[in-house]
Amino acid sequence: MVNLVLNSTEAPKANRWGGIGKYSAQFGGILDGNGKTISGYYSCDNNATYESASALSGYLGADGVIKNVTLVGMIEGNGAIGAFANQSYGRIEGCVSRVNVTNAASYGGVTGGIAARVYASGAIVNCGNEGSVTCTLSSAYSDAKVGGIVGASYAPITGCYNTGAINGGSNNRGYVGGIVGYTENGSVQILNCYNTGSVTGATCVGGIAGKHTGGTDPTVTNCYNTGSVKGASCGALVGEYAAEIRNSYYLEGSASAATGNTKDGVNVEATAKTAAEMKETAFVLALGNEAFHQDDGRNGGYPLLAWQGGTHVVNTAAAEAIARAAEKLTVEPTLVTENCTLALASTVEGFDGTITWASSNGAVITPEGVVTLPSAGTVYVKLTATLAYGGETGTKTFLITVKSLKAQNDELVTAAKSLLDSKSTLNPVPGTDTNLCTYVENYLSRNNL
Repeated sequence: MVNLVLNSTEAPKANRWGGIGKYSAQFGGILDGNGKTISGYYSCDNNATYESASALSGYLGADGVIKNVTLVGMIEGNGAIGAFANQSYGRIEGCVSRVNVTNAASYGGVTGGIAARVYASGAIVNCGNEGSVTCTLSSAYSDAKVGGIVGASYAPITGCYNTGAINGGSNNRGYVGGIVGYTENGSVQILNCYNTGSVTGATCVGGIAGKHTGGTDPTVTNCYNTGSVKGASCGALVGEYAAEIRNSYYLEGSASAATGNTKDGVNVEATAKTAAEMKETAFVLALGNEAFHQDDGRNGGYPLLAWQGGTHVVNTAAAEAIARAAEKLTVEPTLVTENCTLALASTVEGFDGTITWASSNGAVITPEGVVTLPSAGTVYVKLTATLAYGGETGTKTFLITVKSLKAQNDELVTAAKSLLDSKSTLNPVPGTDTNLCTYVENYLSRNNL
């Protein structure tokens, strides 16, 4: 796939993009952009045909996937509007929106930088929004669900970021968030996400989520916000919530508190930090260096998601623990002459990380250590242990020699012949070596053959 240039954003409305998939014929294929960009994207309402403004996919079906593509342009309409999907039952992964989305809905303005609404069968993974997301809904009796990634979500959101300005309007019962506007009726996990864009709304406004409630275990985990948050019942992380907040952070002064409306008895692990603290390597380690990297100059010094690039921050203590564990790790025997199961350790004493195994020849030794002798010859198998802890990994390799029965017998025959060839006289033991065959067998046995 090559980069695509569609209509100019100044194109007449007659040239609007109509979207792939509709309710009665949802897109169920795979659209893989292979890291390319679609620019000049433009969509709007078409009153003449009663068609609404559309995302790249109007309806993304449960089997549908959109991945690895950047979208640049503008969408302006009335209804449920997102850049990659208006309504998504499928998976959107590795996508970046540089689309300015404007929703002039008169009722129920669901608006998202990536998708307007995501249902429980869907997922949003490793996506980013860099465009503005605006809903101008003006109705005291209607909710504006507006988010930098998703307007309303019943599905998990993982590894996503927003840098665009998010505005949910000022005269509605809005739910506005830097990542998601509204979640409910599902165990929605918001994991490893960040927002640096400003977030403004009428009520229930949050740097990560506007409203985050419902389900059996909804959480906001390993997230941070640096964008200013303004509106009634606003929070630097979540506006209205009945969900746990775990290991999440916000910039001092971004809002008056981590949360707006709260529910008693809900665990909140939210910490305010200065800008300087949030730019330190220690902050990357606090978030988790598997998911986050040190900024490389693109994000004002604040951590990037690992998939964006940046610099891996080494967790020295974890690396040292891995090295100590690797020293203790052994595999015995290293010469195998029968079918058996090798004891491949899943841990070692004093190590709190994980150990997984890989085999260079699974037909002879599986990653679980099960040995099947080859039919002939000698096979050399590399078993590689990967030790992981605290965002760091290390490996240790063992070379295992596996001999077939035929190879073992051939070696014995060769050794016996060599031993007998070296003997010039026969010296049978009276009473034991009763005949020539017995003598040879006993002689070889006395020489460990």
